[in-house]
Amino acid sequence: MTTTDLRKEYSTPQQDESPAPSSKAPKQAPSTKEKAKAASAAAPPEHLPADLQKHLKAGAWSIPHKGFIRDYLNWAVPRTEAPLGFHLAAVIVGLAIVLARKCEIQVGDLTFYPNTYAVCVGESTLVRKSHSINMLRRVLEKVEKKLKLEHGFFLADDGSPEGFLVELREKQRGVRVFNEFGNFQRQTKKRDYLGGFPGLFTELYDCPNTYRKQLSQSAFQIERPFLCLLGATTREWLVDGMDESDIRGGYLARFLLFPGKEEPELIPITPPRNEETEEQLAQQLAELSKISGAFEPTEKAKKVYSDWYIKHREELKQPGMGLLSAYYGRLEGYVWKIAFIFEATTKPKLQSISEASTQLAIQFVERLKKDLKPLIQNELQPNPLAKLLERVRRMIHKAGPRITRTQLLENSHLTSRQLDMVIKTLEEREEIEHESVKRVGGTVTVYKAR
Repeated sequence: MTTTDLRKEYSTPQQDESPAPSSKAPKQAPSTKEKAKAASAAAPPEHLPADLQKHLKAGAWSIPHKGFIRDYLNWAVPRTEAPLGFHLAAVIVGLAIVLARKCEIQVGDLTFYPNTYAVCVGESTLVRKSHSINMLRRVLEKVEKKLKLEHGFFLADDGSPEGFLVELREKQRGVRVFNEFGNFQRQTKKRDYLGGFPGLFTELYDCPNTYRKQLSQSAFQIERPFLCLLGATTREWLVDGMDESDIRGGYLARFLLFPGKEEPELIPITPPRNEETEEQLAQQLAELSKISGAFEPTEKAKKVYSDWYIKHREELKQPGMGLLSAYYGRLEGYVWKIAFIFEATTKPKLQSISEASTQLAIQFVERLKKDLKPLIQNELQPNPLAKLLERVRRMIHKAGPRITRTQLLENSHLTSRQLDMVIKTLEEREEIEHESVKRVGGTVTVYKAR
């Protein structure tokens, strides 16, 4: 879709359909306030706040250029060092829990709901993963008060599967937050009483009309459940907590993994709380909560999706895709979930899902795929060599512009023989290259990414 198309979809104001004034009526010069309003309405979608525009470009993210997501990011991004991707994970889950099950997405014979499972995956503890989650929590708590909800949006952060189901049965909808998702995953494999969670989350993702489950001595029946999950972890903890069965069984495939690879912009002292803006964002969400009904994509939206779907499926046939084929399938449904969320936040009186929203959702999913591919292929796949390749590859990329062999040996904890094998493989794949550099005392070999 061209920029012109997006401008029409997201930025063109509705034409005034009131009768034109009589040509005999005296013309009045527009006031300064009217001029400013007209200029704002005519502004192209590229006119995002400069700071937000910079972050979107750096992270290669595609979002609607007006509406709640833009407003939320414009508030959240300058207030924490968390990567933009983490704020996106939070805001999409927040919108999903507000729109909830009363919104259905009808695509052919399939019905989707906007429920979303998302995990922020950071390179280290320095990327403020929990900050973005806590900011969303503040706004949603204000929404709860505005809507005077009997039950809040948030489920308990801990507890057994039985306790979780008791709470969900009472609330019917809710979002569960994991401040360290990787550690939670590890515990589900070590502690028997937590082992049932992956199965529960997998089954609830599809939003059955009635959910029945027998656990220990308790039987549960939940009518029209709606569950969202939002977590944060490091790559290392995620890899330690997951195995091949989590992917092939479809559990991990239900999660959108948001990368935190962008270099954070240091903010030594964050701006003070802005209660007024938080209230405005909460009011926007309260208004969006009124949306309900069944929504279908337009014919043009279906065409855009069909073209992408064919290319997406062809990608799965390429050699070496391995576990990616098990993961990528769920992303097809997420295109429609995200397209609907994009549409709802820009057109609260929406009737269908537009071509523009679908195109943006596809670009969004493709952005996620870019970072998911090496994570799943090289770190989660049960291939010892692949994990070693990813470890050394990341070290070389992080070192930039170059790293010595001695440094690689010290930091990778590999033997000299293992490192030789890994280096040779990466060079044959043309992912890295080496050169000799003269230094005091002799010549050393350095490596750099290609």
